[in-house]
Amino acid sequence: MTDRNPYDQLSSALLTESGLNMQAVFALDQLPLSIKESIRSKVPELGSGGSLLLVGNGGPFFWRYLNKRKRPLIDPVDRVAVQLVNQYVSAQWPQANARFLYPGKQVPDLQHLGKLAGWHHDSPLKIGINPTWGLWFAYRALVVLDNELPVTSRVLSDSPCDSCVGKPCIQSCPANALEPGEDYLKRCGQYRVQAASSCKSTCLARLACPVQVRSRYDQSQIHFHYTHSLEHIR
Repeated sequence: MTDRNPYDQLSSALLTESGLNMQAVFALDQLPLSIKESIRSKVPELGSGGSLLLVGNGGPFFWRYLNKRKRPLIDPVDRVAVQLVNQYVSAQWPQANARFLYPGKQVPDLQHLGKLAGWHHDSPLKIGINPTWGLWFAYRALVVLDNELPVTSRVLSDSPCDSCVGKPCIQSCPANALEPGEDYLKRCGQYRVQAASSCKSTCLARLACPVQVRSRYDQSQIHFHYTHSLEHIR
C-alpha cells in the first residue's frame, strides 16, 4: 500500500526541475531523542522548536541537470545541491536561519531519518530501497531551520524486496558479500580493490535489482560514484 506522496507538499520548480525531487520536513522536537540530541549538540545556539529539512534525489535527473551546466565544478554533486537548497530555503522561508548538517563532517543518521520519512526499506545490499526509485536515490542535503515549518507525513509503502523472487542481487554479487552471515562491507571492499575485480566502477548486485529499472542512474553517474568510493576504500 502506498499513501499519497508528501513530497508534493514542498515541491518547487527550483528543486524538482533540478532532480532534487525528494523532500521531507520534520519537527525537531518530535524526532527520536538520539537524533534530536545529536542535532542540538551540533547547533547549540538553536532554541526550542525548529525544523529539519531532508532533501534527496530520485533517479538520474539530478545528474542530468549537472551535466547541462556549462562550467566545470569541483565536487559538483554536493556543491550544486547546497546552492540549490539554499536558494529554495531563501525563497520559501526568507526569515529562517538555515544551517547545513549535510553535506558535512558530523552528520546525523541519514538512514534513520530516511526511514522516519518512509523513503526506504532495508535491502540485501545494506542500502535503502524505495518503491518509486528502487535502489537509485540518494541523500543530498540536511538543513536545520530555527522556525517551525509544515511537517510532511510519512510515506506508507510495502518493501519491494518482500515480493522479489530469487533475490537476483544476492546471486549476482561476485564477492558473495550478500550471503547470510558474511561481513558485507569487508568482503565487498576486498573484492573491489582486486586487479581483476568487475566492480571497480559499478556494482553488479545493484544492477541486477529488478525494482524500478527505469529509475537507474546513468552509466556515467554510476561510474563517477563508484570510482570515488573505490578511492576511499583504497
